[in-house]
Amino acid sequence: MRSHPGGDDQTRELFALSGLKAGSAVLDMGAGSGASIPIAEGFGFKITAVDRDPLSEEVLKGNYLEDIFEPGTFDGVLSQCSFYASGDQEKAISQACRFLKKGGILMLADIFFEDAKTLLEGSGFEVSSIKDMTSLWREYYLEAVWRGSVPGCFFQSGRKASYKSVICKKV
Repeated sequence: MRSHPGGDDQTRELFALSGLKAGSAVLDMGAGSGASIPIAEGFGFKITAVDRDPLSEEVLKGNYLEDIFEPGTFDGVLSQCSFYASGDQEKAISQACRFLKKGGILMLADIFFEDAKTLLEGSGFEVSSIKDMTSLWREYYLEAVWRGSVPGCFFQSGRKASYKSVICKKV
């Protein structure tokens, strides 16, 4: 099963839309197995992958909700299906902003229970691209239910969820 909706193709799309140049330092926040590592390297990026519970030796153990990197360390931050699952989506977005250099790019694909653009622009970002990927998320989730491996997703009663792919710049 893919590690997130859209799988590796979605990761490639986020990197392609980012506008980052080869040699850019990229952080994958919530990297899991590190599937993004070879994809990022294929774009010529220098990638650092971190997760609270890494699933490979290539991924560093660490909680990105804490100040584990100096401010302004990275040109780009990637996160797929991790910010909401962290339990504090707003803090995760804030940390991404903190870890990025001014003008740095956040490549985010995640669940939202509120307007993604409003949330991100209120956190120091300027949204340049937002794509509704809810149909991919539904397909992914149904596949997980079918296989008996439902990933952690905390639904909020009475609130409609969407899954968005977003590219934004730290202002």
